[in-house]
Amino acid sequence: MSASPVIKPKITRQVPVQLPAATTLNGQIVPTEAAITQAGDRFYVLATSGNIQIQPVRAGAVGVSNSFSTGQGQPVEGGFDTLTVKNFSLYSCVALIWVGFDDFINDQLIIANSSYSNAVYPTYSQANSAASVAIKDLSGQTFLDINGKKWGAISRVAIEVFNLDTGITLLLQKSGSLVSNGPAVGAIYPGSPIKFEYAGDYTLNLGGSNINAIVSEIYLAIPF
Repeated sequence: MSASPVIKPKITRQVPVQLPAATTLNGQIVPTEAAITQAGDRFYVLATSGNIQIQPVRAGAVGVSNSFSTGQGQPVEGGFDTLTVKNFSLYSCVALIWVGFDDFINDQLIIANSSYSNAVYPTYSQANSAASVAIKDLSGQTFLDINGKKWGAISRVAIEVFNLDTGITLLLQKSGSLVSNGPAVGAIYPGSPIKFEYAGDYTLNLGGSNINAIVSEIYLAIPF
């Protein structure tokens, strides 16, 4: 009696990927890249902070590289052993990519923001500890939350400022401001919390005095 053939399991995964910004050399863009060493015959971009290029590789044969954004994917005839993910953007990028097979049923592949987490970055977690607070947009980058868990930021949901001072109004000023009364896009009144649903970079500064506030940023994020 001949031995029964060994059936290898078909494994599916959701793989988080972090890609630094591309660079330029002699006027040409040099992409950064990462390899997903997971076999499959199709892939799907569940979430990404920017467009990425994905190229399937099988037994040394390199497939065509195409551009993908959130909600896009492709079947690969003959399957693949590895996916090469590239970032041609001059901004860093994070992505969550599903890799699997055509006989795997997953109704969760429907894209919805509710499928991901609102993670909090502790921008300024200790009141009265600094005279300036730089609020840099971390979209496309990874960060650690207050408990040390790593997240990849898809996009910022909001900036939350809790002004603990009962006598000073804080201004949400342009990035890099060195004064207390520079150009601003919002105000935080004494003893008040406020949420700014803004992207971009900003600064809190009192022109030399320490800032008596707590600042947090909420990001739509994927766990790493």
